[in-house]
Amino acid sequence: MDHPGIRFTDPIGSLAYLQMSRGNHLLGDQINARGAYETFSKRWVDGDPDVPILKEAQREFHALPYSYLSDVLQLRAVESYGN
Repeated sequence: MDHPGIRFTDPIGSLAYLQMSRGNHLLGDQINARGAYETFSKRWVDGDPDVPILKEAQREFHALPYSYLSDVLQLRAVESYGN
């Protein structure tokens, strides 16, 4: 995100990362989806663990398919597209 907000603790900025991860997941971009979920989780690490949106995001993150090989192939495809 180019402009994450004035304050790091702003909940809207954190929720933007959650929405970016969901969008990337729908596009099939698992690498960026995982990265955005991880950023969201890092920003909410000291938050209340019982907040429903946090629980939902954690379930979504753990439901993402993870395959090292497919991530590497996807990353190589992205890199070769730029050349």
